[in-house]
Amino acid sequence: MASSSSKALDKFMADFAKSFGTETIKVAAYPQYETLSTGSIALDKAMGAGGFVQGRISLVWGPPSGGKSSLTLISAGIALQEHPDMRVAYIDVEATFDGQWAEKLGVDISRVDVIHPKTAEDVADMVKALTSSGLYIMVILDSVGAMIGMKEFEKNAEEATVGIVAKVVTRMNKISTYYVRQNNLALVIINQLRANIGYGADEISGGGFALDHSLTHKLQVKRGSAPYVVGTKENARNVGYEMVVKVQKNKVAPEGRVARFGFFTEDTEKYGPIGIDKAQEAFTMGLALDVIKQAGIAYVFPDGEKIIASNIDGVKRSGKENAIDYLRSHPEWVTDIRTAALKSVESELKHIEDDE
Repeated sequence: MASSSSKALDKFMADFAKSFGTETIKVAAYPQYETLSTGSIALDKAMGAGGFVQGRISLVWGPPSGGKSSLTLISAGIALQEHPDMRVAYIDVEATFDGQWAEKLGVDISRVDVIHPKTAEDVADMVKALTSSGLYIMVILDSVGAMIGMKEFEKNAEEATVGIVAKVVTRMNKISTYYVRQNNLALVIINQLRANIGYGADEISGGGFALDHSLTHKLQVKRGSAPYVVGTKENARNVGYEMVVKVQKNKVAPEGRVARFGFFTEDTEKYGPIGIDKAQEAFTMGLALDVIKQAGIAYVFPDGEKIIASNIDGVKRSGKENAIDYLRSHPEWVTDIRTAALKSVESELKHIEDDE
């Protein structure tokens, strides 16, 4: 026989659902995250859940030419492959979207709607319309730093318009948070780096502090110090760089982790196609997960292959370089290491939940 307290709870739940809808209240349980991969094994693991979380808002920010837009587009391309009935919306505030470059990063641009707003107020209304439509698996806003309020647009340059964009962004977040969750899409906002005139850190992301509070992930993207070079000394040129991503905020795993991986800006015979250096990061992740073992100066793969340093025709190569080249010619190992990395993410999430 049901107790009076359980009857009261059942009645309350029924009345609550009638007034506010059946989906507005749920019994607390461990979350089950659906994610959109960034394309980087290392970053997916650093983010904790395996990439951008669907139903949540994420921010990608940093200095110019660090790879913010390219990283986001790679994820968009993967999202379109995994969700063939969905689309991606790209709100191009900066007017810099390059369809040819997006295609090289693996994006099916026939399923990308590129939108050019006039003012920050337009952006806020567009985000609401796009996230509430149910048609998109990812909405990308590029960028908050380029948004201009209607009053800024109409006034002269010397007239003060402090805080207008921050107010619009605050309103946009309050509204979009509901629709993003309701329609299970990822809203990825790209932001620029700003010098902090007041107190605290020297460099901040613009748009006000309200934006940060609504984020599940905040990723700071910078260039590292390890360029990829082809050619001899006379005609050497950079064809890529190390991308360094720090997970500054993380609501699904510990924050502060850093992912480092190579990014190619050109197709080359030496390294491969434009995009993330999957062989290099698979090597690093393989060592971390003990899939690849180091034995002195050699690296041993699960198939028994033992990679060592070499000196052919006067060209010295380390065992690490040879091991990464071995992965380039064996993409199946890259896939296997990625699978192992994502399994480690799942076990880590379970461990975090058990500790709560």
